[in-house]
Amino acid sequence: ELYVQGMSRNNAILAATSDIISFIDADDEMHPNRLEIIQHMFAKEQNLKMFLHGYTEEHDLGKWRNKKLSSESGNMVGKAELCKSEARTRQQAHLDLLVQHAHVSLRHNMLGGVHFDESRKSHRLEDSLFVRAILADTCKDAGSKEHILFLDSPLSYYETSRATCAYRNVSIDFSNEHK
Repeated sequence: ELYVQGMSRNNAILAATSDIISFIDADDEMHPNRLEIIQHMFAKEQNLKMFLHGYTEEHDLGKWRNKKLSSESGNMVGKAELCKSEARTRQQAHLDLLVQHAHVSLRHNMLGGVHFDESRKSHRLEDSLFVRAILADTCKDAGSKEHILFLDSPLSYYETSRATCAYRNVSIDFSNEHK
């Protein structure tokens, strides 16, 4: 049966048996070092709840695939800056960082009931809403030991021309989300 993306991702979370869950869309491509970097980050940071990374639209995919990327490639953005980004951009769908929302990686046991929105109104926004929900949940407790990291490095290939940017001015109400 064909499901909406949010439902498929929620089903994947329910079926997952590993500690780390990492998403990528079928029509996108992972950098050859992506999973190694993700595994390294979660092993290094025991309180890492969510790991985000950048993407490329590089037309020379061979050049991108052959580039040696590591956890040291690019800038690492921590929880404090990610929380500021979430607060600055609360009235729009996407963060103001070059995050690939759909390629999020998470520690399964730290989700705390957060799930992907399966409604029609969230179509093409479910990934951004999910990332925001985890950020908002984690950022509300400044003293929490849970970490969220963003590596500003192109660990996946994504063609933004396939997606619409019409959601930039969407107003989102998070006051009653995921209760």
